[in-house]
Amino acid sequence: MYKHFNVNHDLLTVGLEPSLRKAAIKKHARGWTYSPKALASLGVKNIIFNQWQPRSVKHFPLLIIKDVN
Repeated sequence: MYKHFNVNHDLLTVGLEPSLRKAAIKKHARGWTYSPKALASLGVKNIIFNQWQPRSVKHFPLLIIKDVN
């Protein structure tokens, strides 16, 4: 399916890399997400972001992957 839509399969696993896992543990992060720029570099298209900014809880922040290069 990823090939059909020309989307990089790494979209599912980048947040599981050791450096990001370590950062998530250190910051007590509740998870991770991608910035619009990072999504575009992974081949995700046709999504319109209107004032994109995910909510982050004070004691359980959300890690935002800004670049995947």
